[in-house]
Amino acid sequence: MNAICFISSQLDDYGLSAAQFRVYCHVARRSDPSQSCFESVEHMAAVCRLEAGTVRRALQALTLRRLLHAVPRSGETTLYQPALPLFWEPLPAREYQPLPKGHGTPRSPGHRPQGRPPLRPQGNPSVTAGD
Repeated sequence: MNAICFISSQLDDYGLSAAQFRVYCHVARRSDPSQSCFESVEHMAAVCRLEAGTVRRALQALTLRRLLHAVPRSGETTLYQPALPLFWEPLPAREYQPLPKGHGTPRSPGHRPQGRPPLRPQGNPSVTAGD
């Protein structure tokens, strides 16, 4: 089954680091309304291809900003559940830096800024296709 992934603009614009975004998405994928994510930090790190310390810091930041709800369990892994956006900690205005107008706008494949020569193909010119 092919599924289409939907990322809310609220999450995309929240200003998370790449590691925080990756960890949040992993927890969200492992959770549903009736179940929380209960994986170990080491397992999350392996799946997310991050260091365990990076995952711990990301989980701490996401919990402090209230994007994740954490339920510590004595002798077991902590349960993590994504919180609804209305519970998220509002970002201070200085943390949100919108991109300049027109930045990030998709362009046609043949578009290049005026005054610049066309891009040359990269690679080894002595190697031909099929070698």
